[in-house]
Amino acid sequence: MGASIRQGKPPSMRGPQSRAGCRPTNVITTDATTGRVSKTETAAVSESMSTDAFTSTSESIHANDIDTIMTATPATTHKLKVHIKIDTGMGRLGLQPNDEAISYITRAVEHLLLDVEGVYTHFACADEADKAYTLEQHRKFERIIRHLEERGVTFRYVHTGNSAAGIDCPELSYSMVRLGIGMYGLYPSEEVNKERVQLEPVMSIKTRAVHVKTLPAGSGISYGTTYHTSGEECIATLPIGYADGYSRMLSGKAQAIVRGRKVPIVGRICMDQCMANVSGLGDLSKEEEVVLMGRQQDEAITAEDLAALLGTVNYEITCMVSHRVPRVYIRDGRREDVLNPLIR
Repeated sequence: MGASIRQGKPPSMRGPQSRAGCRPTNVITTDATTGRVSKTETAAVSESMSTDAFTSTSESIHANDIDTIMTATPATTHKLKVHIKIDTGMGRLGLQPNDEAISYITRAVEHLLLDVEGVYTHFACADEADKAYTLEQHRKFERIIRHLEERGVTFRYVHTGNSAAGIDCPELSYSMVRLGIGMYGLYPSEEVNKERVQLEPVMSIKTRAVHVKTLPAGSGISYGTTYHTSGEECIATLPIGYADGYSRMLSGKAQAIVRGRKVPIVGRICMDQCMANVSGLGDLSKEEEVVLMGRQQDEAITAEDLAALLGTVNYEITCMVSHRVPRVYIRDGRREDVLNPLIR
């Protein structure tokens, strides 16, 4: 066993994340495969802990034997802040909720170079109307917490709740909630009680046309010419494609919003561009906003709309947007920051 950490310089939180008070931490979980770790991975932990950079990581550490972590730790004054995960029913990562976990956590807390500031679990079915499985997971987790308290082991942070649990059963969330999809102003599923918490989407995908032209009837559009103009049509080329996370599987299905009207995306979505039929809108300026996800005037295209077209969930839609797309942060209607990963 041991510890594994992604190598390379760890990212630091900056910009809007930092100003919002987001704080990176580290997570110890059991290894999901062999439960063992290579000497290379052990060395990576050792090297990372010997630098100031390690205090700003958001990496995951896999471990099920605190002795290996002790072996990997160099002589350093840095304490590694960790949250230890208990697998109460997700079957993904974490210690099994048994006496061995209690013993492991107790040893970790006593380690001079570990600051075990938190313990947590993850609910597998909190976004479903039936909460029986969630309650059973909570019961297993609570048992571990109580046994640790009997040994005098307590934590600054104890957490179980994801967005779904935070909405439907906040009483199970202990000292904090790990918001995921809720931070986008989106609901985890259609089964959560939307009346309890009012959310509004905060993420939009917008672009502008880079080329607009009128084509005669019978003109083929994009690869394979799967779409042909039925008459004289005005076609706008948009500088976004599947390399940006706008899936090719949306070809012939998706829409855009221009001047408050929905228009169809026509032809196959390319790697770097896609085309929209903007006929009937008059002269379209290249400066005009085109919305692929979000709201414009009285029309909206939601993450759920796109997810339905792709047969997936809104979570995946928010994660699909690639590093090529600049992130523009808005506060109180004003542009606060722009992060463009392509510009260092």
